[in-house]
Amino acid sequence: MNCIPSLIFKPKYILMLTPIKNANISNLLLSISYINNINQIILSGGVHTLSCVVFGTQNIKKVDKISGPANYYITLAKKELFGNVGIDMLAGPSELMIICDGKINPNIIAFDFFSQLEHDKNSQCILLSNNKNYIKILYNIIYKLLIFQKNKNTILNSLNNSFLLYKNFINSIEIINFFSPEHLMLCIKKSNFFISKIKNCGTIFLNYKTSESYGDYMIGPSHIIPTNKNSKFSSSLNTNDFCKKINIIKTIYKWIGLTLVRLYIFNLDIFIIYYVLY
Repeated sequence: MNCIPSLIFKPKYILMLTPIKNANISNLLLSISYINNINQIILSGGVHTLSCVVFGTQNIKKVDKISGPANYYITLAKKELFGNVGIDMLAGPSELMIICDGKINPNIIAFDFFSQLEHDKNSQCILLSNNKNYIKILYNIIYKLLIFQKNKNTILNSLNNSFLLYKNFINSIEIINFFSPEHLMLCIKKSNFFISKIKNCGTIFLNYKTSESYGDYMIGPSHIIPTNKNSKFSSSLNTNDFCKKINIIKTIYKWIGLTLVRLYIFNLDIFIIYYVLY
């Protein structure tokens, strides 16, 4: 999900950082690296390794851009290193908002909660519904199933403020655009009409059969998505993140007189002299 958008522009060199528990690299990782034209694999992670690729060493080339989600330490390091190198975004804990009209089996929605909240104690999953009884039923199901989850303490910490009741269609749209969630599941009728009203969101999953986990691990475009309301001004990682534009300016002689008049008005004598000498 990092490499494919960049391959469109044929980068000269791609490095991959991946920490491993032992010295053996898996055949699967090697296969993926070959398919994506990765030139060098560094079997290490962390801030120290990130600094090596940003500034370069005897054995590691200096890169122009780094991308990929990670923990708090890497995110803060990317923030500090920005300017020395380009970055994709500052991604935070995972977020999921599910809007449901109460007609979907609540057990299905409960497992979507678990799949999201087990990521991190700061992950957030919010159910947005217009059915108060449905919210109560789902709440009870989640707590009954919680004892079977390996990361139940992590999930408990993330369950705070996870249920919202909306009044009407307009109100639900306002809530979604305010939260600007990383992931949004539309478990409602006429979801296609709903899409046209959503302005701030990372990725939209249509109907309950398109679980957010599919986007995490299996299908869809790049899953490096803005969090923490950043979708108000940014998008998921895409090809535009790996290209840049150059401005080109050309002067036509008949415009020079008008330019001199403008410079005179703003009292820019030095620039006027420069233009005359030129």
